[in-house]
Amino acid sequence: MRKFLLLLLFIGFAHADWMQLDKDHTNVGFVAKHLGIANVAGRFEDYDAAIDFNKTTNTIKSLEAVIKVSSINTQNRARDNNLTKEIFFDTKKVKSIVFKMTGDDRGVIYGDLRIKNITKPVKLNYIYNGVAQDDTGVTKYSFSFVGDIKRKDFDVGKDYPTALISDDVRIVIDVEASLRK
Repeated sequence: MRKFLLLLLFIGFAHADWMQLDKDHTNVGFVAKHLGIANVAGRFEDYDAAIDFNKTTNTIKSLEAVIKVSSINTQNRARDNNLTKEIFFDTKKVKSIVFKMTGDDRGVIYGDLRIKNITKPVKLNYIYNGVAQDDTGVTKYSFSFVGDIKRKDFDVGKDYPTALISDDVRIVIDVEASLRK
């Protein structure tokens, strides 16, 4: 029995491959409603992730991501400066947002999301978009993640009324990555 368990463990590691993000073709974004009627999108420009991918089953075995909060970009400098203040992301004290995968189940990954030193469980719908070779011959894999969080659960803009900025924030992440060499 012990040899069988060791064999299963070895097979799991043998089929797992660590991925490297292609940051030119990856987007770490979010969408919130303004006044309850208009979608306002933003993204983070500085991030990294460790993705353990099983290319035999096309599944993610492990995922950890770190996002530099001060890299927020909503294409509005005044709004971005406001979002870095204490009431929102407090970038003087809080440097990063962290996600650590805790499990998966048929198109869903579960994990712990830490924003402003508050950690909450989250669920992200996950789609494996496929694999292709780029023009230099590098094999690229693509994934999409979508999920919803409540900003006030993480003390982000807690004093801003939801009529002005929605409490619900959609996380929208599109990843293109290659196997690490």
